[in-house]
Amino acid sequence: MKQQFNILLLKLQKFIRIDIRYLLSGGFFLSLSQVSSALISLGLTIAFANWISPETYGTYKYVLATYTLLAIAALPGVETAVLRSIAHGFDRSFISGVKLKMKWSLLAGAGSLAYALYNYYTGEETLGMLFILVAIALPFMETGAMFPSYFNGKKAYKTWTAIDIGTQIVSAISIFAALYFSKNLILIMIAYLLPHVIMRMGLIIWIATHIPKDAPEDSDLKSYAGSLTFFQILTRLITSIDQVILFHFLGPASVAIFSIANSIPNRIKGLLRITGTLAFPKMAKRTSADMRKTMPRKMLLFAILILGACGAYVLLVPLLFTYIFPQYHEATIYSQVLVFFTLSSITYPFSSYLFAHKRIRENYILAISSFIIKVVSLVIFVPLLGIWGAVISVLSAAAVTIVCMTYFVYIIKDEPELVPVPNQPINE
Repeated sequence: MKQQFNILLLKLQKFIRIDIRYLLSGGFFLSLSQVSSALISLGLTIAFANWISPETYGTYKYVLATYTLLAIAALPGVETAVLRSIAHGFDRSFISGVKLKMKWSLLAGAGSLAYALYNYYTGEETLGMLFILVAIALPFMETGAMFPSYFNGKKAYKTWTAIDIGTQIVSAISIFAALYFSKNLILIMIAYLLPHVIMRMGLIIWIATHIPKDAPEDSDLKSYAGSLTFFQILTRLITSIDQVILFHFLGPASVAIFSIANSIPNRIKGLLRITGTLAFPKMAKRTSADMRKTMPRKMLLFAILILGACGAYVLLVPLLFTYIFPQYHEATIYSQVLVFFTLSSITYPFSSYLFAHKRIRENYILAISSFIIKVVSLVIFVPLLGIWGAVISVLSAAAVTIVCMTYFVYIIKDEPELVPVPNQPINE
């Protein structure tokens, strides 16, 4: 029976041209983490939707979206640069990355403080207090966000999964308690920020103490992190700009409706993101010839799978929203359309190849194109069509991502042979 299973596995692997054993071994733990995150996030969204008003929830989402924009100043390219360095065996680069991240995160915190003072000046005292909290927490939150780069670079998926699920549970308990016992938005924000700060910084300290002092360091870390930052800036703008624009044009209630509509599609895309995380260490060893030969077929099969899931979601979502989001029935139709933006997930594996091989030009083209189409769509369509304008912008950016990545797959040129990635797993 075992031999027959192995033969079947080999045939399937040959057909789809994917290392299934690696996918199952690493993918199981990453999938477990993503499924846990999706379920916890869905539970929190249900609680927010049913326990507080749309205006309060919309303001909460606006603050988180603005946090993402403020964190642009925290040199967001460092995480990916460190991940690549760790995948190539430069363990000491993690320490350098943490120092670099903290330095620039302080600048982001100062930006939040300035925005808090502006809100106090304009009479928005609640927003002012919320952004003071963000100013305090942001340097530690962003610096602490470095720890996944180490575990993912080492392919330590089992360790990463255990840590990630534990962090999710502690954070969720804190937020659930704040929602249940108080509807105060300031206390809810503290409940969100404090567990992340404590647990993330604790992990940073633990990792730093376990890296040998004589471990090698990547001399290209700073320059690569700087070049990636522009791409990451645009990526974060693409992620959060819709909620910020909706807040200023239509108010917090519209932000809440859009967030509820996009909550499950975002979780689906989060689950699919593991394909890129799994692919990164392997893509560091692949050549452009390999990509041209194997990637189109993989992207097509992946697209068919995602389209099937989208079709099932469209049929099930009206019943789903009736029971879990009864106050947001109008969000149903938006969600049925938004789910198709998850099709852009087919680009994750090839995106990992671009990052692993420092293909900066391609990343810039992708980020700039997606950003321009999304911002133009938001500015034109939100004032005219309201929430539908934000939906159009999300789908437009996804379409541009797919078109650009497909083009890159076919025109990617050969590059010099890369330094092999050493196999240095950490103790698990």
